[in-house]
Amino acid sequence: MKKTLIFSALAFSLIGSLHAEKSGEDWKNEYFKKFPAADTNQDGELSWPEYKSHKESGNNKAPEQNNAPEKSSAEKWKDTYFKKNPAADTNNDGVLSWPEYKAHKDKNDNSDF
Repeated sequence: MKKTLIFSALAFSLIGSLHAEKSGEDWKNEYFKKFPAADTNQDGELSWPEYKSHKESGNNKAPEQNNAPEKSSAEKWKDTYFKKNPAADTNNDGVLSWPEYKAHKDKNDNSDF
């Protein structure tokens, strides 16, 4: 029983050392990886004042949410058409332009759209 208790204590201390808490610097560095724009002086390092300022500004949403403009209903509709008609993308750039849409529509006269 005593050996088991000693072994358990050693095992828990080893596990505890493997899962040591992150330091403030670790958290700041992770934040910097997610939000490189927080480095306002562009020196390649995130200072604590820069971190605090950026965090308080509310600009700490995911980058794709911050910069993605809302698509118009026409653009959403065109995207739906593109999903159903991928061949309409004649230059194969992965984006259906309005001229490509019109040319495809005129050529195929699809009554679905």
